[in-house]
Amino acid sequence: MNYFNVINEIIALILLMLLGFVCYKIKLFNKQSSQMMSTLVIKITFPLLIIVSMNREFTKELMHNSLILIGISIVAYAVILFFAEWWGRKTNKPHEKSAVLKWIFVFGNCSFMGFPVVNAIYGGVGVFYAAVFNMFYIFLMFSYGIAILQKGALKDVWKSLLNPGLIATIIGFAMFSFQLTLPYVILRPMQMVSDMTIPLALIVTGISLAQIPFRELIRPVDIWVVSFLRLILLPAAVLLILPLFHLNQYLIAIPAILLGTPAALTAGAFAMNYGLDDQLASKGVVLTNFLSVITMPIVVWAVMLAIQAG
Repeated sequence: MNYFNVINEIIALILLMLLGFVCYKIKLFNKQSSQMMSTLVIKITFPLLIIVSMNREFTKELMHNSLILIGISIVAYAVILFFAEWWGRKTNKPHEKSAVLKWIFVFGNCSFMGFPVVNAIYGGVGVFYAAVFNMFYIFLMFSYGIAILQKGALKDVWKSLLNPGLIATIIGFAMFSFQLTLPYVILRPMQMVSDMTIPLALIVTGISLAQIPFRELIRPVDIWVVSFLRLILLPAAVLLILPLFHLNQYLIAIPAILLGTPAALTAGAFAMNYGLDDQLASKGVVLTNFLSVITMPIVVWAVMLAIQAG
């Protein structure tokens, strides 16, 4: 990887976010536009991107790396959940605030920020590995995530798990494992639609960032603490630990980038749905996504240093 080429790719992603930001400010897009584009990405283009990225020739290396990534994902999120629960008890805040802070810390903006960065660096094979690493994340979001928001209840968890992203990952991985390839007449339109994912996702992120005034991000201090934990501590821990096992670049870069993403854009919607502090959630989302414009290039730079040192 050439660092300056990677930074140029990240700048291109930031400019797409800026496009969404400006279009909202000049009233070319509104909140409804953002919701419609977000639905298009989550339910159609993103699942197709996963399937297309997994439509590749089976190799032992791909399968071996995939199994290791699943293992890393499970261990990493187990540690993250343990820390989130410990920290939640330590701060001793009311449930409507502590649940939101834990959600922001645990669940990153993988689909709208992590995947575009991975795609910019590694292309289709990177998206393949990112989708594999993300399987456990999706499972957690609709199990543990709902449990903390509902204060322990797990209502309709299995129904929630049947979402387009996870279904597409399972289908794509099964097709890869059993070498089921799609005919060109079907694959080509899927590729064309999936190519919309990255620009649409980043435009949606930009629109979301435009909806909260900057002055509201100064307080409370808690969201700054979560931002540090999410954007700095998590990727730093990954880059300190994984190189000790002499893993290849994919097995180091993918976890570091995805775990270093800002808070998931869905935090505010989930908080509102369960009667929690949705303003705190929205502030956390906006702050971490703004700061990620600075931190993501640093994470990528640190990833490259870790890979070169290994």
